[in-house]
Amino acid sequence: MDNVMNPPRRRPRPHPAPVAAAATLLVLIGLLATTTNATSDAKAASTSAVPVHNAFVLRQAIPGHVVAFGDLDGDKFTDIVVADATMKQLQVHAWRPKIKAFQSVPSSQITLPAPAAGVVTIDLDGDGLLDLLVTLRTDTNQPDDARYSIALHRGLGNLTYLAVDANPLASMALSEPTLLDYNGDMTADLLGVPHAESTSAMLWLTAPGPALRPYPAPDGMCMPAPKHANAFVDVNGDCKPDLFLTCADHSYQVWIAGDDGTWTLARHGSLPPNAGLVAFADMDANGSLDAVFPVCTANSCDLYVAWNRQMPTCSATTPAGTVCRPMTDLCSADPDFVLDFATPTIVPIPLAKTGSKMGRIRLGDYNLDRYPDVLFVADGKLYLLGNTPCVGAATTCASTRTFVLVAHAVDAGPGVTDAYWFDYGENGSFDIIVASEVDGRPVATIHENTFQNDAFFIKTLATGTTCTQDCQAHALNAIGSSFKFTVIDTTGAKKAMQSTQTYQTSSWAMQLPYAFSGLGRTNNYIEELAVGVSRRVAGNESATDRATFTGIIPNSQLVIYPRTAGANEQPWRMELFLNPTAYALNVLAVLLATIVVLGVVTAGLQWLEKREDERDKIFWI
Repeated sequence: MDNVMNPPRRRPRPHPAPVAAAATLLVLIGLLATTTNATSDAKAASTSAVPVHNAFVLRQAIPGHVVAFGDLDGDKFTDIVVADATMKQLQVHAWRPKIKAFQSVPSSQITLPAPAAGVVTIDLDGDGLLDLLVTLRTDTNQPDDARYSIALHRGLGNLTYLAVDANPLASMALSEPTLLDYNGDMTADLLGVPHAESTSAMLWLTAPGPALRPYPAPDGMCMPAPKHANAFVDVNGDCKPDLFLTCADHSYQVWIAGDDGTWTLARHGSLPPNAGLVAFADMDANGSLDAVFPVCTANSCDLYVAWNRQMPTCSATTPAGTVCRPMTDLCSADPDFVLDFATPTIVPIPLAKTGSKMGRIRLGDYNLDRYPDVLFVADGKLYLLGNTPCVGAATTCASTRTFVLVAHAVDAGPGVTDAYWFDYGENGSFDIIVASEVDGRPVATIHENTFQNDAFFIKTLATGTTCTQDCQAHALNAIGSSFKFTVIDTTGAKKAMQSTQTYQTSSWAMQLPYAFSGLGRTNNYIEELAVGVSRRVAGNESATDRATFTGIIPNSQLVIYPRTAGANEQPWRMELFLNPTAYALNVLAVLLATIVVLGVVTAGLQWLEKREDERDKIFWI
C-alpha cells in the first residue's frame, strides 16, 4: 500500500497579544517622554512670566564683606575674598567640593595699613598665579579730596600672599583707578588722576617687576568722575575691548584702540541728569553690548537702556541689499555704531518706598532665557527685575523688551546693603550673594538658584597669561575679553549673542572672572564662538587677537588660551568642561526603561518562536 503523505499543517502565527502589548508600552513611553518635555516647556514659558516664589534658597552665611572673586587655588572653582568690618583685613574663602561650601584659609590672611576701597584678583606679575591688587583709601576728611594708593600682594601659591613694602605701586587722587590693557600686551594697566590739582588723567603701564610706569594719556581724554563706571568693553562689535569713560563733567567718552597702538575718540556725549553707574550686557540678545543704568530723582527711579545699534547679523530673513554682519565673521567692526544715550528706553522701577536711593545694578541671566536680568538694592531691600518680552497689555513700550519685578524671589531679610551674581558650586545657574548688616556686623549670605527651567548656558573664560607650564593659566582671566556666539532656538532661527568678562573693576563692580550666558532652549550645538582679546601685535593682529571655534556643546565651561607670540609662540586652544542638564536623569531613566521593555519584548517573541519551532518538530516526528 502506497504511503500517502499528508500535506504539512500551516504553522500558526505567533500570538498577537505580546506584539500588541509591546507596541502599547513603547507608545506609552513615547507619550510619557513627550508629555514630560511638553510640561517642562509649558513650565518654562509660564514661569518666565509668573515668577516662582522663593526660588533662591539660603545655603551659607559668611561673616564679613565679600570683596572679590577668582579661582585663587587653581582648582577650577571660583573662590571669594572676604574683608572684615574695618576693611583692613582680607582672607580667602576657598570652595571645597567635598563639603559643598566655602572654607576660610588662615594662611591667606592679609593685614592692610588702610581700608580697602577696591580689590581685584589678577596676575599682574605674569608668573601664572593670581595676585591681589588692592586700592587703599587714605582718609583726608575731605569728600572732594580722596586719596588712593595701589598695593600688590603677589600670589606665592597655596593661597599665600606676599606682604607689600611701605612704598605703594602708585598713588592717585579724586577717583579710583580703571584697569585696562592700554598697550595690548595682555597685562593690565591703570588709568587715574595723579594728584588733586591735576587737570588731566594719566596712565600707569605695567612693567616687569612688576612696576607701574607713568605714561601720558591721549589728548582729549577726560577726567574720570569721582565715582565712575569706566569700562574696558567692546562697543563697536569687533570683539576687542574699547574704553568707555564716565567723566567728571557728567559726560561720557568712547575710545577705540587701533591696530597701530593708538587710541581714537570715537563717540562722546552727555549722560542724563542723575545718571547712576553704567553696566553693559546684550540686553536684547542681538549680538551687541548695550548700556544700562538707573536714573533717580527725589520721587522715583527709572531704568535706562541705551541700545547699541550696530549693523544686524545676516540671516535667511535679511532683505537683499542690507548691510549686515555675516555669521561667519561675527567680529567685523561697525564704524557707524550708535550707543544711543539720546533716546534710551526708559522703564519705571517699582520701588517700595518713594524717594528710595538705588545701589549699583548687576546684570545676569537668572533663568537662562538669553536675556540678562537686573539685580540691585534700594533702601535695604533687594530687587530682581526680569527681562521679559514687551507684549500683550504693555503697548507703550519703546522697544521689544521690558523689565518686570520678580516678586518674593529672594527672602533676603532686612538690612541689605548690596547683592552680587555668583555661580555657587559651578553648577551652571546664577545664584545671589546678599551683603547685609546684622547688629552692626557685616555678613554675606549665599542664596542658591532653584528656578527650574530646562534651558542651557555657556561659561567662557579667556586667559591672560603667557605661561604654558607649571602655572594656573586656566584661572587667569584677561580683562575685557569678548565672546560672540550663534544659537539656533527651538523655532529654527539662528541668532547671535555677545558677552564679556571682567570689563569693570572700580566702584565695587564685583564681576566674576568669566562670562556667563543663558542660551534659552535649543536643540543644537553652538555653531560658532568668536573670541577677541586685547592683544595687539603690529603686522600680525588677526592671528593673535581673535579666533573662532565651532561645534561647542551647550552646558559647558570653556577655558580659552589665546595665541602667544614671540619665542614661546603657542596656537589658540580651548578646554571644555561639561555640566549635565537638569533633566539628564529623567532622560536616562526613560532610556533605561525603553531598553528594558525592548529586551522583555524581544525575549518574549524569541520564546514564542522557539515554542512554535518545537511544536513543528514534534509534528514532523
